[in-house]
Amino acid sequence: MERDVQDGREHFDMSRWQEFDRDEHVELLTKIAAEAHSGEMPPKQYVLIHRSAKLTPEEGDLVYAWAKAERKRLRQLASAIGNRGVGDRRGTDAR
Repeated sequence: MERDVQDGREHFDMSRWQEFDRDEHVELLTKIAAEAHSGEMPPKQYVLIHRSAKLTPEEGDLVYAWAKAERKRLRQLASAIGNRGVGDRRGTDAR
């Protein structure tokens, strides 16, 4: 199981989320939404070994909706900050 976690982190390490900028967050959320929506999350080879990891259609829909909503929130935040001209790419006040 440790190897599976390590392999997963090579593709996407959620523990490093705070290190990413807003554009990277949006890109990752887009990928998460697409994979959840297509049924590719988690990967089939992972589910073969870890059967309980398979998402139900409802769980996939929840992940998809969350990723879309979070992506929308980040874009709105970026727009609001861009209109004010204050803060860095992460939305923090640079003063």
